[in-house]
Amino acid sequence: MRRCVIWRCAALCAAVSVSHTAQAEPLRSYWTLEPLGPVGETLATAKQPFLEQRLLPFKLARLTEPAQLGEEKTLATGTYLFAVFQKDGQVAFCTSKDQSTSNVAKSLFIPLLDKRPCLIDQNRDGRFESAFTVFDKYGSALAPSGNLSSAEPLVAVSQYEFAAPSDYPVVRKLSYTLASIDNAKRRSISVRFDNGRGFKRMQSYSPDSTPDAPTALNVRAEVLDFDGESARIRVSSAPGVGILGDSLGTFEITPAPKLSFAGEP
Repeated sequence: MRRCVIWRCAALCAAVSVSHTAQAEPLRSYWTLEPLGPVGETLATAKQPFLEQRLLPFKLARLTEPAQLGEEKTLATGTYLFAVFQKDGQVAFCTSKDQSTSNVAKSLFIPLLDKRPCLIDQNRDGRFESAFTVFDKYGSALAPSGNLSSAEPLVAVSQYEFAAPSDYPVVRKLSYTLASIDNAKRRSISVRFDNGRGFKRMQSYSPDSTPDAPTALNVRAEVLDFDGESARIRVSSAPGVGILGDSLGTFEITPAPKLSFAGEP
């Protein structure tokens, strides 16, 4: 299980300065990694991605009726919300950050201004009863920051249903490029992160394996041969693991958490 600090990984965060507010129970989010395209033997060309993986929420909910948060704020029927949770197992479902052009500046420089609602089904009966707000700390959806205990009752309860994670409308993905194809001693994998609006940031990733089989996150690229411009590689993606992020600014590559949701024992 690999553990990293998000602010050190530019692929997974924005270059922003945010103070660490004291939180008794940090919020977490978990994202599965779905390869976009086949894995196996392929040809890697310098500066061109050899694999992309989409980040999908561990659990996805969809409102089946409006959720009225106050006199002037209502979430429409059909709104998608992804799960966040605490270490003690308490769960909430959050809306995605507004990715529109008018919000890009706020997102990059003042994440705290991008507060958005999260809804709670305290008794797991398929209806949300209360709400609180979060923002993407460090500019990354992997680091939701908010206080679940600050939730206040909705004007009226709102029903929801679970949806397939692949229905999540925001496309977040990682692209992997084999660096230093012409130098086996310095060969590594570079990772770029698309946070949902097509703005990609570069991560300098230090592999923890042999030069001929560098790894990054859950991806391993075994170099079979190379000619200086391209390399024939065998790509493998570790199944059953995803990215666990938290509001303290760290993430881990780990199996899915064990949580309980509505309709489950």
